[in-house]
Amino acid sequence: MPRWLVPSVLAVIIILSSAAALGVWRYRSSLRAVPDVSGLPLAVASDSLALSGLAMAEGRRQFSVEVPEGSVVSQSPAAGTSVRRDTVVTVIVSAGSETFAMPDVIGRDLEGATSLLSQRGLTVVLDRRTSTSPEGIVLESFPAPGGDIRTGDAVRLTVAAKSLDASVLLPYDLEGLVFGIDPAPGPTDDATDLALDVARRLQALLEASGARVVLTRSAVSSATAGADRVDTLKAADTIANVGLVVVLREPPGVIILAASSQEASVATAATDLAATMTTAARLPGLSVLPPGSRSDDVLSAVRSPGVRVSLGALEDPADASRLADPAWGDTIARSLYRALGVTYGGE
Repeated sequence: MPRWLVPSVLAVIIILSSAAALGVWRYRSSLRAVPDVSGLPLAVASDSLALSGLAMAEGRRQFSVEVPEGSVVSQSPAAGTSVRRDTVVTVIVSAGSETFAMPDVIGRDLEGATSLLSQRGLTVVLDRRTSTSPEGIVLESFPAPGGDIRTGDAVRLTVAAKSLDASVLLPYDLEGLVFGIDPAPGPTDDATDLALDVARRLQALLEASGARVVLTRSAVSSATAGADRVDTLKAADTIANVGLVVVLREPPGVIILAASSQEASVATAATDLAATMTTAARLPGLSVLPPGSRSDDVLSAVRSPGVRVSLGALEDPADASRLADPAWGDTIARSLYRALGVTYGGE
């Protein structure tokens, strides 16, 4: 190549390289990151995408428990993806939580019933019961077939068991022992007296084992004041006391609290009983919080160990569903009885 052409060739190479670099820069500068619009209401998501120079297209609707109706469940391209201006982002929008009739799974095998209910977005809680039916056959459901249920709800299936299992109570000997049960009045005047209902179930189990049970109030009793309930327990000379309460809002789930006491031995016994009851109450599908301790207007005034069992919150959807289930009262009463039997009785 003649020497006089070298400068010209170099100039061409520099111009081409500069043009290529400029093209890459312009391309990269035209890209933008897709914002995260998941969980946002549809109108807000549209505005957010428009501010980034992107368009939005609404895809199919999808039932969702976590995302409110009309908000974005997911998006494509995903958040953070680099795209060109005016790229269309497709969003899947929540149709809310679906309400439908409870499927009839009674008589079906457990695997088939669970599969059907899971496909409808339901959580399955099992309750095994000895039965003459083949093992694994669904005996009953709550809600019953045809009842209203929503996506994400928990349903209880009673399933035939092959033999006695952990849900069958052991025969504890509580002969001659006296237990106090304090069902606190409900948080609302029109609420079903759920604490008293569980108290009666627990009373029946204890008395069947030979114990004597003192209830601090009854359905017809006007003695709902704390002082009257304290006097009832003091007069009975109880070995242990179980308080029951249903709250309105917080905390949801079951929580068992030891009643504080000025006597160290009583406080320790109450703490141990609360821990034992918490372990016994940890059943599938039941939210049980760690045990704790606090002063109790009724139980702390008595010189015997006491625990206060908060059965759930009426305004919490999961708790409200459990509290409306007649079998749930038996379940929690049996778990409390089992803890008392382990602590105070012999097998």
